[in-house]
Amino acid sequence: WAYAKILETRQKTADAFDAYQVLMEDYPGQFPDYDRVLARQFEIAKETMVTRKAKFLMLPGFEAPERAIPLFEKIIQNGPRSPHAAEAQYLIGDAYEKSFQYELAVVAYIATLHRYPLSPYAEPAAFGRARALHLITRDYPNDDQARDEAWAGVMVFLRAYPDSKFAPEAKTMRDELLDQKA
Repeated sequence: WAYAKILETRQKTADAFDAYQVLMEDYPGQFPDYDRVLARQFEIAKETMVTRKAKFLMLPGFEAPERAIPLFEKIIQNGPRSPHAAEAQYLIGDAYEKSFQYELAVVAYIATLHRYPLSPYAEPAAFGRARALHLITRDYPNDDQARDEAWAGVMVFLRAYPDSKFAPEAKTMRDELLDQKA
């Protein structure tokens, strides 16, 4: 714990995450605050997702959210029923989507819906799934199966969450898909 905290003060968050992971794997039940360690790992993973890399001179660099995916997976493995697990699973889908890996995003969003159906991340995951399926149809405009799956994803979302804040965007996607089908 102390080693991980020292690494964090030195801005070596990836090494700190690994030190916390060693604590989780090699010394389970031998440290007092499991939830605190898991929460700290979760914060490091979220920071990793939005941290810009390759900053040169005055250029802002670029985000690489896919770097956080293995960290979120370890968090879910460490505490599948923890308060952070549902958000971590949702953020895996979000990271895949932001890195243009839409098929993997769909799988991660579906995992969120199946593992954590009552969590506050179920609704955004259902919308994320529909959005990722819709984006696949843009990449493959002549794929009828992709269009049908996107249509089903959007309609399932609209039926399950008709009053959602995402409903207007989902209706726009529905209308685009309907035009494509016509």
